[in-house]
Amino acid sequence: MFTNLLASNLEKEYENIKKNMSIEKVMASQNFFFASSYSKVSSEESIDIEMNKQIAYSKLIQHLETLIDWPLEINSGLRNALWNFHTNTYNFNFKNSQLVDSGKIGDSYFVIVGIPKQELLKNKVSYQKIINNLKKMK
Repeated sequence: MFTNLLASNLEKEYENIKKNMSIEKVMASQNFFFASSYSKVSSEESIDIEMNKQIAYSKLIQHLETLIDWPLEINSGLRNALWNFHTNTYNFNFKNSQLVDSGKIGDSYFVIVGIPKQELLKNKVSYQKIINNLKKMK
């Protein structure tokens, strides 16, 4: 659960980086990661918010995949298969994440979610851990 201090720090750090936010990638500040999502405005704002939050959380999970120590000889197809195996068997819990910003820009709706770095990074996994989990499935 977010404390008032943590929420205040999150908002301050977001204000410092929000002009540099990117649709494509997760942004890092000193203590937090931020992910965004945009979609066309629909007739139901609550659906726009929830859909975009899920996409932003998905970007945070995809960011974790970039941190894996993949061996150089593994091709992208095998990497994707191993990552998909991991994401389908691992329960990601981002309880300290928070909706930081949302709103309409033209005919698009956007959301920004933030999460403490340590919260996201505790979900980081190594290549060997994925392989060990795969071996346990036999």
